[in-house]
Amino acid sequence: MDPMPLDLSIRLLSALARLPRPRHRELLVEKDLAVPMDDGITLLADRVAPIDLPAAPILLARTPYGNREPMRPLRLIAAQGFQVVSVRCRGTFGSGGEFDPFFAEAADGQATLRWLREQPWYSGQVCLFGPSYLGLTQWAVLHSGAGDDVKGAAISVSASDFPRDLIYPGGAFGLDLATTWLYALDVQERSWLTRKRAQLTRKPHKVAAAAALPVADADQPLVGHRIGYYHDWIDHEDVTDEYWRRIDFRPLPTAESSGRQDAETATPPVNLVAGWYDIMLTGQLADHVLLTQRAARRGTEPPRLTVGPWHHASPAAALTVVRELVGHARRVFGDTEELGPAVRVRVLGAPRGSAWLELPSWPPKPAEHLSLFAGAPGLLTPAPPSTDTEPIGSFVHDPADPAPMCGGRSLDPALAGPKDQAPRENRDDVLVLSTEPLTDPVTAAGVPVVRLRLRLSNPNADIFVRLCDVAPGRGAREKSINLTDAGLRLDPRLDAARDRAADTAAGAPTAEVLRLPDGTVAVTLPLAPTACYFAKGHRIRLQLSGAANALLARNTGSGQPLATATTLTSTSYEVLGPDDGPLLELPVLDR
Repeated sequence: MDPMPLDLSIRLLSALARLPRPRHRELLVEKDLAVPMDDGITLLADRVAPIDLPAAPILLARTPYGNREPMRPLRLIAAQGFQVVSVRCRGTFGSGGEFDPFFAEAADGQATLRWLREQPWYSGQVCLFGPSYLGLTQWAVLHSGAGDDVKGAAISVSASDFPRDLIYPGGAFGLDLATTWLYALDVQERSWLTRKRAQLTRKPHKVAAAAALPVADADQPLVGHRIGYYHDWIDHEDVTDEYWRRIDFRPLPTAESSGRQDAETATPPVNLVAGWYDIMLTGQLADHVLLTQRAARRGTEPPRLTVGPWHHASPAAALTVVRELVGHARRVFGDTEELGPAVRVRVLGAPRGSAWLELPSWPPKPAEHLSLFAGAPGLLTPAPPSTDTEPIGSFVHDPADPAPMCGGRSLDPALAGPKDQAPRENRDDVLVLSTEPLTDPVTAAGVPVVRLRLRLSNPNADIFVRLCDVAPGRGAREKSINLTDAGLRLDPRLDAARDRAADTAAGAPTAEVLRLPDGTVAVTLPLAPTACYFAKGHRIRLQLSGAANALLARNTGSGQPLATATTLTSTSYEVLGPDDGPLLELPVLDR
């Protein structure tokens, strides 16, 4: 138990995060507190609290990432007048047991709350918080019933249903998520020098892992040893099976709980911070919709939402997360009644003065839908075609040389975010369709939807669709920047699992696959949500391809299960417009 005065770094961080001046100049730091779990193991916790306010309201986090880096953020938050308790997940940084992601978090979270209530410094007021996996641990607690003393939750860049949204998005394995995260977990408890060396060698390890066949063997080139839970993920491609249903922590009503026996639990006020280029985006906005629906049913406070232009590890996002956490905690603890807008989103590409949009809810009600059809080769047009029998274009997906991801919603900060799309669009296996330069600006907000038909030489295929903003450049050189995208695995062996996933989806539109009598496959694919501004003179662009390597594990074309697939088979794509309606539908705001 050590007193610690505030140093200059805490004051500077407070200013950067636009927090009020720190209320407390001296903090108490307790490390390695023993937290007993129901199965007899002991977790370790750290506590930071103002010395002159020993029974302050409590902010509780649970993390698998230890206490090396988080201590300064804990002090930053505690200086605002809170006790901050950070518990290390089982099997990490001295906590007992084995770290098997996801599955112990509900029980361990409940045991942690019981321990908290027995402490002499317990104040009777708790707010759960955390980004990423830390947020998942809080969803586990909220789902299983947090108790009346849990007054709120502040969850950032996270989602309640990791299997559906992260591990198998669209039915394809999230290889970038797995390799980026597992590589970081493998080295995080080693020496400073080893961790720095690992950062420098991460790229070749990930490239080798992405090339591994079968995908189940990717852990060997990645970290040099077998990771048991990684193989469990690979063995369970169906996100609706019992293996994954145990960790479905979505805030669903009882009638939609996929056969679970839990009653709908009360949810305290929740504050969400998301990023347009964050890997958790789709799931987090679905959570927001579900929480909004739950609040309407129960007559309680709806969730608050902020969405910025960030990827998962953006420094600017971290400052916003801290600011939103402090403001939310003060409000749920009764320190202030100040309420900002229910929803604030950053409009990608918008002029500086109108970059942030305040909304009563998400998704916003569009003024209209901009419908775009395939016209002349490579052209998107608002005019419907005279006939829909002509192919839009064609390409061949070669799994030995798949189209690269090139930015987007990656966990890897080096790969994530908006990127110049030339490396993708200059390839023969990426079909590009663009509008003429716009005569008026367009602001889109919501979920873009793409509808098309595919004639495939091989039914075991993926479709990956990306929406881009194309700015005019010097001469013939335009610059295409990715805004949002989505992928979908079409293998017939996954049809039943895909249908079950769609039937149990909630909070977001779902993809549809229909196999037609003429042998084509009709696809309806909602892209990840976005808010974006297309300036006058810019073009709206769609990319269509069979891969986004290695954001998603490439489709080998073999039809074999992911765990054993080693045969590589190329697939020819002929792309046709839908039987009726536009190829692309954009929800457009009247601004």
